[in-house]
Amino acid sequence: MHHALERDLHPHGHAFAELSLVTDGAVIEEAPDGSHPLAVGMVLVVPIGAWHAFRAVQGVMLFDCCLGQPLLRGELGWLAHDRHLAPLHAALLGEAPTPGPLQLPAPAAAT
Repeated sequence: MHHALERDLHPHGHAFAELSLVTDGAVIEEAPDGSHPLAVGMVLVVPIGAWHAFRAVQGVMLFDCCLGQPLLRGELGWLAHDRHLAPLHAALLGEAPTPGPLQLPAPAAAT
């Protein structure tokens, strides 16, 4: 889901895990492990049941991917056996610490 974040959001949680890609603007995310400034190209990892909040919203657009426990343990269960993706899988399930915001590499220049 691609949507605008137009105002600060009070602390809240979800019954699903969330991956949020910032596609425009900037915001500060508050979470149990502290404050995280987020800008374009950053991905936020929110485990199932974890709380977070947003403040200092500045023209933010997010692409959210919401993943329920049945999906993570079922169709996406193979992630637990991939050496690169297993830590992210465990974090999404709340079984390991979250990696904090992830920075995606800038797109390559068109040739």
